[in-house]
Amino acid sequence: MRHVDELDAFEQLAEADLRDELVTAIAALLERQPQVVRIYYVEELNLEEIGHVLGVGAARVCQIKASAHARLKKVLAKAV
Repeated sequence: MRHVDELDAFEQLAEADLRDELVTAIAALLERQPQVVRIYYVEELNLEEIGHVLGVGAARVCQIKASAHARLKKVLAKAV
């Protein structure tokens, strides 16, 4: 993958649009989904650690994360 400085203007615009779509899609997730996505990808905690934070098991966190991924994939597929 090329560094952002190497992207042409069209590629930068497309990347910014996709990033905006992703932010909007994450904001529209249900219940604990946005929290799990944020903790997993931003704070980089593992499923067990997230489960401890939320007071649920790692298996439940895995289900929530999988559900969030499915919703995001569906929304972003429409955007592309």
